[in-house]
Amino acid sequence: MFHQDGWAAGELDLVLRWDGRIRLIDVKSGDPTSKFAASLQHQLGFYSWLWFETHEGQRVDGMEGWYLDGPHRVEFEAPSVENLQTMTGVFKQVHEKMQAMGAGPAKMPVSLEEACDGESAGCHWCSLALDGDTMVNDELLKTIYDGQEIIMSTPSEKLQQIPQSVSVTGKFTGAWGPLPNHFGEPVLGAMLMAGMKQITIEESQPGAFPTLHDCPKDEIVIIDALPGVWRGQARLYVDKNTRILSRQDAEQEFDDLSQKLTRVGLLRTRANVEGIILCIAKRSGIRLDGKPWAMLSMHLWDGEHVVEVAAFGSSITGAMEETKPGDTLKMTGAEIGWRNGLPQLRIDIRSTRLSFKRKESLLEG
Repeated sequence: MFHQDGWAAGELDLVLRWDGRIRLIDVKSGDPTSKFAASLQHQLGFYSWLWFETHEGQRVDGMEGWYLDGPHRVEFEAPSVENLQTMTGVFKQVHEKMQAMGAGPAKMPVSLEEACDGESAGCHWCSLALDGDTMVNDELLKTIYDGQEIIMSTPSEKLQQIPQSVSVTGKFTGAWGPLPNHFGEPVLGAMLMAGMKQITIEESQPGAFPTLHDCPKDEIVIIDALPGVWRGQARLYVDKNTRILSRQDAEQEFDDLSQKLTRVGLLRTRANVEGIILCIAKRSGIRLDGKPWAMLSMHLWDGEHVVEVAAFGSSITGAMEETKPGDTLKMTGAEIGWRNGLPQLRIDIRSTRLSFKRKESLLEG
């Protein structure tokens, strides 16, 4: 489900409507004693609100969590229409706060003043903080990390050094969309001709740059685009922080425009990084067109910042699936992508080299 204004989305596990009532079901692999169980009602409440927003004000009749380890069936009362209307303002504020985080890897731990209080359902890593030189709310971290300094080895660099934004010039030669991106989300796209090179321009997520097809037709300058790569081809992602100006307007705004621009052929679209894996998850299913899909994601921490690492389909190897929180991962040639202004490092098994360091051995993949 995609909010009509493009700032919220969610994917339901199951909707029951066979008896004339609407019940939203979320399927869990554990049981109601899990540390994440407290967040289930909030998760289903969000789905209920998104259903309300995307189905012409239709209120669901019930919400349920089905736990497969048991089995257990947990039922919740659906939010009232009044509560659903209130949620719109609350979720919009959350969205705006997330967008205000800026681009680049998320800092972790943050200062005690910036950290979450850890009292919200399912809230763990966001409460990790520094009080001076002392780390607090680190109970979960201690279960997987022994506190030793994470030392970079050649050619690895800190996550903070991942390129965050670039500015380029050229002319649009084509436009398309909304069409599905690699997540199956509808986004706008275009082709930019810069000298003798062409590069794909794409929204970083649905609704991130809704005026992409309304830009000037002559030579333009794209300010603060996000450099990335997909299937070996460089591309630029645009979001709410991106601006597209005519060449003339850009020259008037910047005293020395040439110093701000990056040549398309020199875009840096890969990263060499290493760190501790904090968590790992794998999801799979069948797309609407009947084709199977699979995604494995990990969160990598270098002691100062954290970034999501993702692998899709055939790029998921047995070594990845055997990985556990606390293992060390070194990646050479990881593809740079973007989600919500945050970098997402993607593994292409043909060009990304992985090295997993575990207590027992060193596995290469």
